[in-house]
Amino acid sequence: MRRAVSAKAAAQRRRRARMTEAQRQAEAERNAAQQRARRQREAVREAEAARQRERAYDDRVRELNAERQRAFRAAQEEGARQAEREANAARLRQQREAQEEEERQANREANAARPRQHHEA
Repeated sequence: MRRAVSAKAAAQRRRRARMTEAQRQAEAERNAAQQRARRQREAVREAEAARQRERAYDDRVRELNAERQRAFRAAQEEGARQAEREANAARLRQQREAQEEEERQANREANAARPRQHHEA
């Protein structure tokens, strides 16, 4: 491999020695143009990669915001359901207390009526 590389380099040196100055200049310009084209392609690739990273980041931000919104709405809905359950429980408690009070009142009235019946008899 080393011999192949050095043989290739020697052949290139011999070829360059035979070239005219104009040929050397043309080759240098061609090499420079190729290098510029490579750099430009690399810059385009890097710019596209940066755009893709930015799009991915923006997508992730949108996704996280949507998740936060869903969690917030779910918490609000759960809070509303909890408040409704508490209101229902309070209403049932009040109804039960009112019913118990009516029963106690009916018992008091019945108890108050019994002694009168007993005295009347």
